[in-house]
Amino acid sequence: GRQGERESIKLYARDLIVLEAMIHLLGKLDPLHPDSGYAERAYALAERARGRSLLDRLSATGRRSGRTTLTLVEAQRLLPSDRDALLEYSVGDSSTSLWVIRRSGWKHFMLPRREALRPRIQTLRRGMADPLATRTAPLRAAQHEPYEALVAPAAPLLAGVERLVVVPDGILALIPFEALLTRPATGEPAARDYLVSRYAVSYSPSASALAARAGGTATGTIVALGDPWFGNPSRAGGESSGVKATPDPAEPDRVAPTLEPLPSSAAEVKVLEALAGRRRIQTLTGRDATRERLLAALPGASVAHIATHGDVNEAEPERSGLWLAAADSGAAQRLEAGDVLGLRLDASLVTLSACETGLGRVERGEGVVGLARAFLAGGARSVIVSLWPVNDRSTADLMKRFYGEALAGRRSRAAALAEAKRTLLARDATRSPYYWAPFILIGEAGPLE
Repeated sequence: GRQGERESIKLYARDLIVLEAMIHLLGKLDPLHPDSGYAERAYALAERARGRSLLDRLSATGRRSGRTTLTLVEAQRLLPSDRDALLEYSVGDSSTSLWVIRRSGWKHFMLPRREALRPRIQTLRRGMADPLATRTAPLRAAQHEPYEALVAPAAPLLAGVERLVVVPDGILALIPFEALLTRPATGEPAARDYLVSRYAVSYSPSASALAARAGGTATGTIVALGDPWFGNPSRAGGESSGVKATPDPAEPDRVAPTLEPLPSSAAEVKVLEALAGRRRIQTLTGRDATRERLLAALPGASVAHIATHGDVNEAEPERSGLWLAAADSGAAQRLEAGDVLGLRLDASLVTLSACETGLGRVERGEGVVGLARAFLAGGARSVIVSLWPVNDRSTADLMKRFYGEALAGRRSRAAALAEAKRTLLARDATRSPYYWAPFILIGEAGPLE
């Protein structure tokens, strides 16, 4: 259950401190004894360390077989072609390790330690959540310096690469690598200097988690939820009122945030209806967008798009949730990460078009523990989530462009999302990363079909 998973993560976090020290030591030994396999051993430890409880869940639901962690050679074989590269990070107290992996070879780098990276990552996160901040020098510096520290060492090895899979670690899971600047910018950054202009980027909790999901296709319905009725008496216009959340025995006094109506999220549902083609689609809007109906629809979905308010519970990540329509009681309902863990999903893609759905507490080894991981552990093969509060109009535009390419099978999931981001980046009104960079793809990156 939830408590057991929380305890197992805590227990594992203690082991990780030892594993981190071993990874650092092996990394230091590798250049001194280049043929002794130290970097390979460090990689095996890093894979063992990360995403353990997610892998355990995948194993328990029968979605994975065989050994639970990959070797470097096995990670190389995971890549579809030499146009793909994997950047896998292990962030530690003494150093950060980076493995750059391609089908044709790999290389290990030692990068700055956690505390050296943290200030820039925090500045970057704060700045990108502000639509005006790209016009400020501190953010532009914070967009370039992590590139220099984290990606530039790999650049000589990425010739001919079009697709990057990033396996972040710890605080690195809180930033979209696509928004890093490859050159320092003195004024408004040029579109070509963003990493998104070079690569289609996707993310994974670990290389082993990608292997765990490989294969299989979902042939079910598209489920599209948007613009839930939150029971606001002023829904027709003006200020929306605060809404009392569904009563919770553990938190009887919990009150929902003020839940504004989301008319643009209804537009996202209409986009999916228009693009569904011959696929079956089930739409849940207004009073139909309830927790009960969504829970009933999700197990049969091949694609699920959920456009609503979300929130993050830092103290208890499994209590992070999505706000859904008020039931007969008139109280807005919540679908929590813990509810999703109990589902058996077979979706190729779940998109959470809500505020900060990618966030949660950063656990050592588990990356971001929250809604994204819950849907992956529930069986979704990929998830699109946001890393900061999103603008609903630009989101509707981004989703229209993404699904237009991905549902038609013209582009892979990663390429369709990258192209949608580039389109918004090319426009003056949505040039700031605030508009185009919050959504990231975690999990399988290939075509939806």
